[in-house]
Amino acid sequence: MSRSNSANISSTAQTNSATDQTNAENAQNAENADIGNYESQLSKYAAENPYTSGGEYQTSQNQTMAANADVGSSALTNQLQTQAQRTGQNAGAANATAAEAARQNQRDLSAGEASDNATRIGNEAGYNQGVVNASEIPAQLEAGEASADLDAANNSLGTAQQASASSPSFWDEILQGSISAGQAAAGAAAGAAAGAAAKGAAGAAAKGCWIAAELYGGWNDPRTIDVRRWLFNDFVKSWYGWIICSLYEWQGERVAEWIHRWPMLRRVFLPLFNKALNKARGR
Repeated sequence: MSRSNSANISSTAQTNSATDQTNAENAQNAENADIGNYESQLSKYAAENPYTSGGEYQTSQNQTMAANADVGSSALTNQLQTQAQRTGQNAGAANATAAEAARQNQRDLSAGEASDNATRIGNEAGYNQGVVNASEIPAQLEAGEASADLDAANNSLGTAQQASASSPSFWDEILQGSISAGQAAAGAAAGAAAGAAAKGAAGAAAKGCWIAAELYGGWNDPRTIDVRRWLFNDFVKSWYGWIICSLYEWQGERVAEWIHRWPMLRRVFLPLFNKALNKARGR
């Protein structure tokens, strides 16, 4: 995949990511507004609890029972007074009976209010429990929103990673090849170095020097032969040379293929191998 195509894929991914981000922000703002409206309505609902002490329910019930008691007492008093006048009975006795009836009505009223107050307290507890349960909903919505945002971000990141992986650039291949080479050569480096130091000139001739052959035009070019001899006879004996030579043996052929495919790499490797050539020729 060319670098131009890779850049186009990256640009498209960035554009799509920006669009997704805008859509996500708009949805998040709308959801936050809805949550805020819900919380506002819930607060209003909680504040308007009709079952609180002295609230609408208790006031209405007390007024109703008091009115019923007053009506009952007045009706009984009127009936007794009318009967006393009609029969000529002592009106004082009728008044005493009416007063006792009024007291009984008051006792009944108190009992009724106590019973109704117990009912009110139960209703208030149920009302408050409903408020508590409803209060959990905004937290659940916010948690769901956070989870959705996280999933969307992870999905976008995964898409971008897949797009990048499907179009590796030249330098991606270079980097991956170097990493693979380092990992693979680590286990075999010690054995390769020991063998290189002992094989001598005959062993050096058998070594592959693919990069030098690519740079100098062939395996039989004197420059290729001199570089190969110096690398695997002299340079390999240094404390760091055996590591480099081991890596060269492991990945040299692949790097030579890259140089052949991308000639611009000659400007990177040719100065290094010219320096090795000068060392080989005692310059």
